[in-house]
Amino acid sequence: MKSGRTLFLLLLWALSLPLAAQQNSGTPSGLTGNVGVEKEMRRGLDLFKEGSYNEALYVFREITLENTYSDYHGSSYFWIAKCYLALSNLDLAEENFDFFLGDFSGHPFHEESLYQKGRILFLKRKYQEGIGVFYDFIERWPESSFAANAYFWIAESLFLLGHYREAETLFQLVLSDYPTSFKVESARYRLSLIDIFDREKVLLDLLKVSHEEYINSLDDFQRRERTYEQALSVYQRQILNLTQTLEAERKAAALAASRPAIDVPTPVPGPEDSGISDNLLKLVDLKNRALTLKEYYVDLMEKQYQEGM
Repeated sequence: MKSGRTLFLLLLWALSLPLAAQQNSGTPSGLTGNVGVEKEMRRGLDLFKEGSYNEALYVFREITLENTYSDYHGSSYFWIAKCYLALSNLDLAEENFDFFLGDFSGHPFHEESLYQKGRILFLKRKYQEGIGVFYDFIERWPESSFAANAYFWIAESLFLLGHYREAETLFQLVLSDYPTSFKVESARYRLSLIDIFDREKVLLDLLKVSHEEYINSLDDFQRRERTYEQALSVYQRQILNLTQTLEAERKAAALAASRPAIDVPTPVPGPEDSGISDNLLKLVDLKNRALTLKEYYVDLMEKQYQEGM
């Protein structure tokens, strides 16, 4: 951005034009009137430079109310807008810059006024509108001393809107094309943030994948656990039933043994008669199957624990 001294000298140059034109034309210069308004303009600028914005505002406003000072109205409205901007009254600053841009299009301060209009829109968080104004500014004054700033604020707006790739391109442009701009360090800082965001995104994507895999593994484990519990419950009921049957058979055998012996022909053992009841065999088989299932479940639990470490 132009320094206060440069703007002050430019304004003095602009102020000298009406007086010089009158003197060269041979018409009455109105010396007393011009000297008076120039003095007031300088007083307003001094107050602005000192940070006395309300006092400066009063001086510039008084100049705009005097019709005989019409040659200085443009500069006064520009500085009125700057005073409001310095006072953080963005609405009145925007209103006065809009008036200046509409009524004083050929004024030397038209360039900065359009840039400041974009800045105000940025400060009011109207990022899309501000981007349009800054691009219009760059198109009209590509060699302006405000060009680097305009590119930076476009990039900053895109960054705040979440368009990091587009913002990154323009921050890089500020670094490469405007290495002496005081926005270079800010652009470099924003680029470092974008790099951090990229790394965080990669990490979050990895964590998301790992989390999904963990959830899928946990779901699969829980399904197997429910299957194990259901199967084990079935085996336990069958074992209980067979145990009760075997107990009934044992009691019946004991009861039969206590009765008086009756001479009954001894049956001839068949090939399938091994002396062990079918129910006992079934009970042993069920217990073996239950033990096998339990061992499988224990292995599954141990594996799940190790994968979770």
